[in-house]
Amino acid sequence: MAIDKIPLNDAKVNWCMSDGSSTESSTGGLQVANDLKLKGCVMTLYTQIQFTLDKWGSSILSWSTTEVLDGFRLQAIDDNSGKVLRFELETDWDDSRNEDRPLRLGVPASMIGEAGCRHVIVRFTGPKLELFVDGVLVDEEWPVGALKSATSKLLLVSGNVKQVAVWNRVLSDDEIVILSGGKEMVTHRNLEILGTERTTLNYWKPRGHNTSAGDCMPSFHNGRFHLFYLFDRRHHGSKWHLGAHQWAHASSTDLKTWEHHPFAVPISRQWEGSICTGSTFFHRGTYYAFYAARMHDGRPGQLTVATSADGIHFTKGDPLFTLAPPYEPVNARDPNVFRDPETGLFHMLVTTQVLDPPIPGQAACLAHLVSCDLLTWEQQEPVWVPGECPDCFEWNGWHYLLTGHEGVTRYRISRSWFGPWKRPRVDLLDGPQSYVMKTAKFGENRRIGVAWGGEHGWGGHTVFREVVQHEDGTLGSAWVPEMIPHTDDPVSLSLDILAGEMSTGVKRLTMSAPCELGITAAHGVPRNFHFCSRVVPRAGSAAFGLAVRGEGSYEKGHELRVEPFRRKIGWRPCQSNTVEERERFALYDVEGLDQPFTLNVLVLDDLLDICVDNRRTLIVRMEECLEGDTLFFFAYCGQVVFEDIEIRPLKPLVSESS
Repeated sequence: MAIDKIPLNDAKVNWCMSDGSSTESSTGGLQVANDLKLKGCVMTLYTQIQFTLDKWGSSILSWSTTEVLDGFRLQAIDDNSGKVLRFELETDWDDSRNEDRPLRLGVPASMIGEAGCRHVIVRFTGPKLELFVDGVLVDEEWPVGALKSATSKLLLVSGNVKQVAVWNRVLSDDEIVILSGGKEMVTHRNLEILGTERTTLNYWKPRGHNTSAGDCMPSFHNGRFHLFYLFDRRHHGSKWHLGAHQWAHASSTDLKTWEHHPFAVPISRQWEGSICTGSTFFHRGTYYAFYAARMHDGRPGQLTVATSADGIHFTKGDPLFTLAPPYEPVNARDPNVFRDPETGLFHMLVTTQVLDPPIPGQAACLAHLVSCDLLTWEQQEPVWVPGECPDCFEWNGWHYLLTGHEGVTRYRISRSWFGPWKRPRVDLLDGPQSYVMKTAKFGENRRIGVAWGGEHGWGGHTVFREVVQHEDGTLGSAWVPEMIPHTDDPVSLSLDILAGEMSTGVKRLTMSAPCELGITAAHGVPRNFHFCSRVVPRAGSAAFGLAVRGEGSYEKGHELRVEPFRRKIGWRPCQSNTVEERERFALYDVEGLDQPFTLNVLVLDDLLDICVDNRRTLIVRMEECLEGDTLFFFAYCGQVVFEDIEIRPLKPLVSESS
């Protein structure tokens, strides 16, 4: 449908460049309206803009009484951060966080195209502020307060604005599509701007320029694995750094192909600063999603539940419970619900602190609540296991309690739901950059863990792990077989020795360096690849390993260093100080590194993921994303044999059907 077919009779302003109704203002802009009055918590702004390469770095449109922003403005920014389309809004929220800090939406010009005609729409719905370009949602924020009202406000536009319309109401999704050129055009631009939505979910994050996946909350029911996760923008920076997280949702029956669903628990009220981490529970035909709402004004967190009949479409309810003394209620979050089959009672563990800790500075605990119907809860004594985002489950007669400590996932083990909880010798589950792992059953006797890998800030990519249970009840981790990225055929290797001694065979390399560093280089290695080898260290070897994305003669690269005597394996830059620990890039207490073991390494863009003998895993993000095409093998003060070497280029991570 053409734009002139849109019913614009209820718009506060509807101006086209060709109608001649504007006047030039003292600032050089075109004065479209001199008495535009908007009020309340709803508004829609539509602009048709002709972008040119030389017009970036200027104001497009503003609604204000003065030169100081007290309404909203749309700008084409060109500064040190690049070219950005930016919208800013001031509300009447009386809070220090809102002083001189307007809510800001934006999208890089490189995503939408620096030149051409664009339909730009801003929609203020009350709890949400959205920016659309050509009908595609490119950014959003979550306001508090209403539009600032005034007796007279000027609407000024620049010369590259071809049409502008303003409504004091919320336009529907269908109206936005029509204004943006129709469904076919919006679908085309969606693919151009955001790209294809992946249906594989390992090493994944939502589409967009400022999006990431946060805390993950998996569950399994009726043959389907559900992943609820915190949808994040700005690495926890939205809504004045409250986070403004919402529960997003995807599911799969085979862990290979995933279906994306509507938001399960969105922000729908302004007082919701963030929908925090929680858990789901199925009981008697109803899915329960338990969460805590972080309040925008510092009031106690509200423990709340949303319910669903199909596990897809949830209805939010009223708050269920607010913690009371001895618990500190403001930061109550992360409710985890489970049922004791012996008593039939439901139990909830909640991240919080006590107001009067027995040891000063040691207030962290888990609040314990019980219920017989999932709706009415009573407080119990604290569970003195520190950490956040608890995950309590039973598996083959063992009981586990997982918690996050500064993001790192650790666990305790018991023979009953309520302890006593014991710390295993190695209590780390996965690696130190795999944040806040939670787990869920899959199939008959499998358990899948899901975490997020940081992206230089809060939130990042999803990380899936197969949880491994040992005979003594301790846990390990491995790659999920169904979710290992697909590869092409192995590449052939041409090896050059740089130092030490080497001998080669079919898919075999022996490195010898009795008292120094021995290095062998394989050139022409793909940028993204899967490396696999059976590693056989000789007795007494001090260190060995490989370095990826290498350059020169070992001047640059990311070195994976195995130290059997120290039972340590970890990443570090080539030429690093030999005593530098780099704990967030390493695994400690890894048994069997002095014996033959299978090593898998995945190099994917700036992610490095390893799996040792299907029992320990470590994922890290490169501090410097190198682009070298050399794979170095090395041995230090010892000898090592790499057997059955394969290097397979990764196929693009796209939909299974493509």
